Amino acid sequence: MVVRKRWIRKAGTRRYRNRLLVATEGSMTEPQYFKLLNSRSANYVIDCILSGTKSSPNQVLKRMRKRQSEATLRPGDAAWIVIDKDNWNDEQLKQLFDWRRVSRNRGVAVSNPNFEFWLLLHFEDVANLSVQDCKRRLELHLPSYNKQISSRDFPNERIRAAISRAKYLDNPPCSEYPRQCGSTLYRLIEKLLRY
Repeated sequence: MVVRKRWIRKAGTRRYRNRLLVATEGSMTEPQYFKLLNSRSANYVIDCILSGTKSSPNQVLKRMRKRQSEATLRPGDAAWIVIDKDNWNDEQLKQLFDWRRVSRNRGVAVSNPNFEFWLLLHFEDVANLSVQDCKRRLELHLPSYNKQISSRDFPNERIRAAISRAKYLDNPPCSEYPRQCGSTLYRLIEKLLRY
């Protein structure tokens, strides 16, 4: 008589990855960027709230508040708003920083003049640039750039370079947003990619 061993599969324990809600101003490039980060983050599952056609700070904040009311955030989860400085005035941006101050798990990342400036930091050191200059310089590195990005163009080494360049420009660190060209997005990205 052959005695067979019974195999019992042990229940595994999967480490909980915190949830990150991100409301963006842009409807194409920013969600694509966060999608590529989602696959690389050991700490967070990123839930990007798409903007549609309404991109004012007030509209982005409304979308975030709506998602927060629908979602159950656990301790360690976070909510961030990612927006361009563009032509928004201090009063329009102030409401975002007021929202941020309510809780430690909230953040606001502003790129001045726009998100393309943040992307450009992946490739080169830059200083004061206009919106048009950002796009033109970015196209030197990404010739087919038309609000579409690919993960192969943003390996981890380039992301770390962008973080380093943004920190250099944000010295001393601003409390709200860079008054000159710069981006505080590095604060969020650094948190996402911390291994």
